[in-house]
Amino acid sequence: MRVRLCLLIFLLVLMIFMDVVNSQIKKQIIIPEDYKIGALPYSPGVLAGDILYISGQTSKSPVSGQHPKLFPDQVRQALENVKSVLTPAKMEFKNIVSVNVYLDDLNNFDEMNKVYQEYFSTIPTVRTTLEVARLPGDSHIEITCIAVADESAKKPVFIGNKRQEKFLFCPGIFVDNILYLSGQGSRNPETKQQSSTFEEQIKQSLENVGVILKSAGLSFNDITWCNLYLDDMSNYQKLNDVYRKYFSGLGTPARGVIFVNKIPGDSHIEISSVASTNLLGKRVVRPFNIEPDCDLCKGIMIGDMLYLSPRSGCIPGQGIVTNDFELQLRQVMRNLLDVLQCAGMDFSNVVSSTVYLKDLNDYDKLNKIYGQFFNKEFPSRTCIQPYSNQKETDILVQISMIAVRFK
Repeated sequence: MRVRLCLLIFLLVLMIFMDVVNSQIKKQIIIPEDYKIGALPYSPGVLAGDILYISGQTSKSPVSGQHPKLFPDQVRQALENVKSVLTPAKMEFKNIVSVNVYLDDLNNFDEMNKVYQEYFSTIPTVRTTLEVARLPGDSHIEITCIAVADESAKKPVFIGNKRQEKFLFCPGIFVDNILYLSGQGSRNPETKQQSSTFEEQIKQSLENVGVILKSAGLSFNDITWCNLYLDDMSNYQKLNDVYRKYFSGLGTPARGVIFVNKIPGDSHIEISSVASTNLLGKRVVRPFNIEPDCDLCKGIMIGDMLYLSPRSGCIPGQGIVTNDFELQLRQVMRNLLDVLQCAGMDFSNVVSSTVYLKDLNDYDKLNKIYGQFFNKEFPSRTCIQPYSNQKETDILVQISMIAVRFK
């Protein structure tokens, strides 16, 4: 028995070592021609191998520094700003795989879709749309994307493999061994109805995810990273009670629970996720100072990619001990670094981050401190204030990241 265990450990270490040796991924910072270098501590885009991570783009014009007056023009400007990052990376909208749209008013959802359709009506992508409390620069929309250099690598996944003729987005997109899934709300896709209880809505949302996974030939065991968006903090424990029935043990995905103002379709939950067929290359990353949690792990490594769960300023074993924003932010970065170092990485490996602020008035403080942790080559970044009910939490900032092991 001991011999087998030692052999298994040896093979695991050898596999990790060979992954490091064989890593061929290179990093390139993507900067549009009119971008002011060093203005803010994030890069407009980061190209990691063949994957481009685009920072959240608002509706501010890089020429005038102003937002268009009409909302449809604001959507168009945000998408043109996305295009300005794609172009120097030698990509187009057809290269985009995944889109997140943040609105500060979900009443603008239909108007957003009309403009969005001008750019994506025949282009398969996945998408998640949410209403948040505030966006940087008083923008009413922010769009962040992931694109892939080889458009032919995109393999759309439709329910039952029945391709639709026209669509704003599709249920899933395969890129090599990674499956990106569109955000799934709690409506039953057959009846278009909502369940009466929140527990049933959580189950329906997870079942909707499961249908896409099944169409792609995968299961819940293949999910590596998921964000669960709720519109009510009081539902957190109910979420966990149902979630445990679908995910359990040490192989649970990296997970974030983010509270937002509203979710499309009158849903109270939306789940955005990423899955992988590379089970042999899947590794849980958990710092030794963190107790195992049956609901989430702190990071999942898939090949050369590391998905980090959102971390707060909680001190391990103590929780939140200060209401000072700077101290919480520094603890957040310390907690993230613990996970990165467990995977043999540091902040130079980070290609994308999402910052959730309790109060967007702390945006300038964030930028001043956040930039100190990176050596000039900043990752892409999206920053939002997701939730209006600020008094319900002592957590002032949370940050999730994607990191890549480079050549």
